Amino acid sequence: MRRRNLNQFTKLAVAFISVGLLPVIFISMYLSNRFQSETHSMMQNTYSQIAVYGAQNIDNMIERYNNISKTLYSYNPESGAITAASDGAGLARILKSAGGSELELLRKKSDILSFVQLICKSDSYIRSAALIERDGASHAYTRSSRYLSNYNLMLERYRHQDALSKKNKLFIIPTHTDDYYSGGNNRVFSVGRNYFDLSRAVIATDILSTLYIDVDIGAIDDLFSGTEVYQAAEILITDADGNLIYANPRHYADNGESSAKPEDFIEINETCRKASWKLSVLVDYKSATRSITNLVKLIYILAGAMVAVLLLLSLVYSGVFARPARNILRGIQQVESGNFGTQLSLKSRDEMGRLAEGFNYMTKQLEEYNKASLLSAIKWKEAELIALRAQINPHFLYNSLEIIRMNAVSNDDESTAELASLLAEQMRYTLERVGETVELNRELEITRGYFRFIDMRYDHSITFEILMDESLADVRVPGLMLQPVVENAVAHGLKPKGRGHVEIKIERERNDLVIRVTDDGVGMSGETVRGIVERLNSGKGGRMESDSLGLKNVHDRLRLKFGEPYGISISSRFQVGTSITIMMPLLEGGREDA
Repeated sequence: MRRRNLNQFTKLAVAFISVGLLPVIFISMYLSNRFQSETHSMMQNTYSQIAVYGAQNIDNMIERYNNISKTLYSYNPESGAITAASDGAGLARILKSAGGSELELLRKKSDILSFVQLICKSDSYIRSAALIERDGASHAYTRSSRYLSNYNLMLERYRHQDALSKKNKLFIIPTHTDDYYSGGNNRVFSVGRNYFDLSRAVIATDILSTLYIDVDIGAIDDLFSGTEVYQAAEILITDADGNLIYANPRHYADNGESSAKPEDFIEINETCRKASWKLSVLVDYKSATRSITNLVKLIYILAGAMVAVLLLLSLVYSGVFARPARNILRGIQQVESGNFGTQLSLKSRDEMGRLAEGFNYMTKQLEEYNKASLLSAIKWKEAELIALRAQINPHFLYNSLEIIRMNAVSNDDESTAELASLLAEQMRYTLERVGETVELNRELEITRGYFRFIDMRYDHSITFEILMDESLADVRVPGLMLQPVVENAVAHGLKPKGRGHVEIKIERERNDLVIRVTDDGVGMSGETVRGIVERLNSGKGGRMESDSLGLKNVHDRLRLKFGEPYGISISSRFQVGTSITIMMPLLEGGREDA
């Protein structure tokens, strides 16, 4: 009787349900129902007390900065200190003074700056202070000796146009950055107070100046950082208009990412009376209950037992599930890296075995398709060249060139006869060698013939030289490989200059053949070279054009025939010259196409 094989998923499902899942579900439901209401009530009370305590601390902090701002009325310019017995007009006398000598104006500015500096140093959280006179003159000081770089931005941040309506009360500007100072990027909230002339009945027009104090947001952060709520909950402080004053790091970590539902949260709100701020504490009580160890100890014990059982099961079943899955995963990674010949040796008859069989069949098909695609690309290129060759009637061309040559000989025009003979040889070689490899000597012979054209065309102003190890004369190279490169050097490097030299240097580098075609022409800029290299490596196909037998044609033929890293590379310096390197495998003499 044939033995029935259970599939892997059935085996794991039976193990989890029978040993681990069902007991954990029942126990978790029991404990959750028992402790949910008690825990929720306890957390509600705890965080409410924390919120009340936090609001009181914020009120105390605001009162501290309120008292600091009132030093406008107790500052004694003569002693440069805060004096309780001051008549409240010491700073007013300086601010109301107008005109005077340049020395008096400098003394006025120095006295006001001393006061602003005293304010800035009165509390460790104050980052900067600024006094803005009613005529717009500003006096600013910062702890880090930065300077005021954007006066208008400062007025915009402080909402200075609204200061008149605040009368003689402390007002608070929501959290912003102090980027109106040079290099400033600190998050601060600001407190402000108008300074009135108390020498007569106070009216709104008696405002002499407005004091602004920038307080680092760390002043609020330090009120909560030492508490448990700082790590366990989100703390938000907003003003009466809903502007965000402060949020603890937990808020930014969880903002927009929490998957908990609104009913899973405890939200406690308290009002800070001094600043009219709202303090909100938002707690996910389901996650917070994990810290109450006395209530969840039983769950930990059961979870530990379940982990031990599941660990044992994972060791038992790793041979029948985990190992085959890892083998398939490694096979997939090898295929992703380009190894289409990867085969798996998994022989089981369950789903994993069938998956491995399908994987093996797929990789075979991919490998065959890849080979067929590469061969098809090579043959397509050769077919296009052959089609181009077929468009010209060789016999008609040869006969026409022979008639031209004989006519030139009969007229004693030896140079024309030579050119006709060279052209016939060039055309015969071009039309017969498409897609073939030839001996290097034969390729160089055709290149010399082409250069004979150049020599006569430019009246011997362009010279030509070949440097080669004679042992390489019989190696085989693709036909029509050198002439397009030499033609490119003459047309684009030497023709604009009107003269120059072309050198072909052929060397062996290990198992590769390296041919360098160098000219001392006009050269190219780096940007031009990069553009040519991008076009060479673009891989764009399409219909063959007349210029396809140029650099890109040579590069594409080498890449299709031999693969990377073979092909053409270019280096050039503007007004110095250009070097084009052709790199291909070394094909010993007597071998045909690789």
